[in-house]
Amino acid sequence: MMLPRRDRTILLALLLTVASVQNASAQAWSVIQFQGAKGEWDKLVDTPMQVEGRLSSVLKNQIRLQKCDLSFTMTEELARLAANAKNIEVSGRIRKENNKLTFEVASLKSMPPDSEQFQTKERAIKANRPEEWYALAEWARERGNFYDDPALKESYSLCLTRAVGYEARALTPDDREGRLKLADKAAEFKLPASLSSNLRHDAFRLWWQLAVLNNPKESEELAALEKRLTEVWPEALRPLANWPGELAEKYTKDPITTFSEADPLEQRQLQRVFGTHVQLRRITRDVLDDGRNGSDIADKLARAIPEQPQLAERYRDKELAYRLGKIATASRQEALSLSEQFRQKQRPEVAAETLRKWLGAREKDRSAEVDAPTLVALADDYRQWLKDDAKAVSLLMAAHRIEPLSEDVKTRLTDLGYELQGGRWAKAASTTPATPQAPPGFDAPIAVGMTAEELTRQIGQPAKRTVIATIGGIDEWWTFGSGNGSRLLIQLQRRRNDSQSKVVRFENR
Repeated sequence: MMLPRRDRTILLALLLTVASVQNASAQAWSVIQFQGAKGEWDKLVDTPMQVEGRLSSVLKNQIRLQKCDLSFTMTEELARLAANAKNIEVSGRIRKENNKLTFEVASLKSMPPDSEQFQTKERAIKANRPEEWYALAEWARERGNFYDDPALKESYSLCLTRAVGYEARALTPDDREGRLKLADKAAEFKLPASLSSNLRHDAFRLWWQLAVLNNPKESEELAALEKRLTEVWPEALRPLANWPGELAEKYTKDPITTFSEADPLEQRQLQRVFGTHVQLRRITRDVLDDGRNGSDIADKLARAIPEQPQLAERYRDKELAYRLGKIATASRQEALSLSEQFRQKQRPEVAAETLRKWLGAREKDRSAEVDAPTLVALADDYRQWLKDDAKAVSLLMAAHRIEPLSEDVKTRLTDLGYELQGGRWAKAASTTPATPQAPPGFDAPIAVGMTAEELTRQIGQPAKRTVIATIGGIDEWWTFGSGNGSRLLIQLQRRRNDSQSKVVRFENR
């Protein structure tokens, strides 16, 4: 092992300083240092010094230290004293004879093995002094690498872990950058990944808490936190294929303990759980109290946190509730659209309530001069949208009082099974046979689902045809027969995607 030139120069200066001092029993140099100064041995001839290291072999009047290229000569008596030692410290001088260097030992003493030396140094450390743990770690690293000693290498990692831990404890509660730097240091030292991960988690949790705690710059802080997550914890902003529901719930209740006890895979999942907390907070800060911008918030959440669609739907529901609260002032198309959205959410009762509230608002808006066509249109809507024939009859009778001769009113009330008796509409007695029949002269069968073209081929053109345009399409009533005899009334409908009207029901009158 050869030290860099700068280190060799420093070591030589220190050795020469020792040589110039009368007390040559100053601190011994380790074999690591001594071997590192091999290029300077010629300059150290006759300089009193001490060298310590692991004993390699013992001969009659000579010993060798592990990993040292210089032999150590001594008396047989000293060699016998060294025989049972594991580590040894020798005092003496480098000699040069016939151009050959040796170390002439004047005295020696047995030293504790490196493992015992480590324990002694460890016990002497004050626990809250991270710099002392770093120094012991360096001692263990140097000797562990030099001797290729697994135990010392493990002790090196242990000391560094303790040093980083005590350094973290010394940080102020709001020092998030200090924790992130310590995490980087732990990663650089190749300490267990969990140490770096826990330090980063602590830093990001601290950042999060300070950002949302009555902070007027919360928005900027959350954006900065999200940006740092992208750089340091990219997993935090990367959607998961499967959301770890139970683990996420546990984390929400106790984030620190849950994260520290998680295995590496779970910690990566929890990075994402934490990331969703940050994203959710940042996005929902813009939610208006009345929920009117719920769809905009939901769209942002759906893009940022696609693995939790219920989060986005929660805000869509808020906007739907807001729109339902404003239904009285909505347009017809807005009311239909809102009702359809509730229907798509499998909430048919709210869909119907939406339309009923809108229609109710239209009724309340009626003035004393309301016209019959408006009432007829409302009646049609109640029948088509809500299947509410009773309400339709009430509106149609009100329309009849305004326009007694209205054919639209007459057609609809007749279709609903009413007849005009003494100037007033009343429910007609039921005379409809079990199976509606074509009037006399029409032998061809009639069936629900027949198209208008098929019906015409079967029984010809009606004596009367009433056509009404509705929001859903076209409704038609075909009447066959005279008013004095048997009549056949057929209702056809054509919806937006139909090419022509189809029979939906028919009856004899």
